[in-house]
Amino acid sequence: MSEKITKVFNVTARAVIAVFFTFLVGVLTMAALTGTTGLEIISEGCGVDTVVQRIRDKFESVIYYNDDILANFIWLAAFMAIALLIVKLSKKLDEKKFPLWLEIGLLCSWTVVWGFIWVHTSQLSPTEDSLTVLNASLDAVKDKYTTMTDIRYFQYYRFQLGYVFFNEVLIRAAQVFGEVKTLLFLQDISVVMLSSSYAALLLSANRIFKDRRIIHVMAVLLAITMQPVLTCSFLYGLVPGLAFAIWAVYCEIVMIQSSTWKGKIISGVLAALFVSLSVMIKSNNLIVLVAMVIYAVIYMFSDKKQLVCVAAAIVSIIGCVALPNIVANSYENRAGKELGDSIPFVSWFALGMNEADNAPGWYNYGSTMSNFENSNFDADVAAERSVEEIKGRLKVFKKSPQYRNDFFYKKYVSMWNETSYESIWNNQVRAQYKEKTGLAKWVCGKGEARVKHFMDLLAQFVFVGTLASVVYCVKKKNTLGLFPALITIGGMLYHLLAEAKSQYAVPYYVWMTAFAAVGIVFMADKLLPIIQGKKAEPAVESAPAENESREEKKAPVKSVKSKRMKRKK
Repeated sequence: MSEKITKVFNVTARAVIAVFFTFLVGVLTMAALTGTTGLEIISEGCGVDTVVQRIRDKFESVIYYNDDILANFIWLAAFMAIALLIVKLSKKLDEKKFPLWLEIGLLCSWTVVWGFIWVHTSQLSPTEDSLTVLNASLDAVKDKYTTMTDIRYFQYYRFQLGYVFFNEVLIRAAQVFGEVKTLLFLQDISVVMLSSSYAALLLSANRIFKDRRIIHVMAVLLAITMQPVLTCSFLYGLVPGLAFAIWAVYCEIVMIQSSTWKGKIISGVLAALFVSLSVMIKSNNLIVLVAMVIYAVIYMFSDKKQLVCVAAAIVSIIGCVALPNIVANSYENRAGKELGDSIPFVSWFALGMNEADNAPGWYNYGSTMSNFENSNFDADVAAERSVEEIKGRLKVFKKSPQYRNDFFYKKYVSMWNETSYESIWNNQVRAQYKEKTGLAKWVCGKGEARVKHFMDLLAQFVFVGTLASVVYCVKKKNTLGLFPALITIGGMLYHLLAEAKSQYAVPYYVWMTAFAAVGIVFMADKLLPIIQGKKAEPAVESAPAENESREEKKAPVKSVKSKRMKRKK
């Protein structure tokens, strides 16, 4: 009975994930091949306001460009040709000649080296929200709390206190080695954490698919993906939160596949710890928590030991709710002042359904801070007003379907098809400790157009690869392999309804980049034999999870034995 329930859960999960992911990423892929969203710096007095296009005199200017479709397809073919060569060559690299630990070490070393170069040539210093958060961390180290108590920022955005605490711990640790003069070391730590998350992605792929070609392609894709590394210089919790989230998912995969109580318990505890830290640093990682809980439910009936998955899911939920509150209450006690209510969660959905100066559903003051202020800082009253605002917007959407479709389409592509994901923009418009030099000077200056074009072309290839990955995982009944797809769906749906901003896409793009490797190898298995004029080879086989039916694994062996017996007779 339990096997039947598990099978139903697996089939249902694969079908739902495949349908949603194919639709969402399919739309994104078509949009990427026909156009690009740009995030440009418009100088004062150079803005345009016409029926055709609206560009305001402001820093964060979202512009929708049309692409050369034929050129995009040619470049897509070129990327695929390079990928086919990598897949073909990777067959010659066996485990003895090129062990997994060496490949992980090379990828991490590469990421750290060029990440450090980027951080120290960019010389980016905290600005605006980032500055407020880091000033609070620096004050807390000195047992001063004026940043928290004298301005209303942390009353509006209470969820930022988790990142304040994370930075406080790191700053206190750094002071052991000397005076902290700049916060570049925090950017260096982000680079190291990003490289560690790449290691977790490779380890996860090795456990799920057991195909070194996927590892090789994934390592190359991650090595040439620039946006996450460029984002490390922007201290806003995106990269550290992502790193803990990826390690949490890896630990859950280990927990699901482990055949011993000890293995499941240890990996389950680590998964709960990492996802709790991830949510504490960046509350958007609740999306990862939801995905982890769904996977725990999928496998909970497969055998008795999988009850650990349920327990780990419960502990994870408790940790993700409790830890941010514990940190916030601790700061209130240390400061001797209660911060009071913060902007209610529903207000972010009201914001997401409204127009903004730069793009639909991007940040606007009225739906959040203004609403909260006009509600006399009462979260309940503000929430009621936000609900009414949402109802009003839904009526507008219902009355004008064309406007509704345009609104959500432009909102969607403004975030996901802006393929630099503000990684360059953040390094152009914010304050600096010193003038940019070397790599950062080139990327943010003369090389900007080339770098953005490369990012756009690679993103198109990644989108196509992820679509092929879904086809493969459904075909091979590989539910675990769809983990990144489920997380990406969560991010896309959340930001489609709540606040959109292209920098928030960076963590999901990392998941997608790793996931694309599976589809690229799958396509290579189909294309290489055709190119070489040979009979099609079977596509890469995935490694079965430890909890899969052992009878299914043994079935092929029995059939082979029976054939031999017949031959002897």
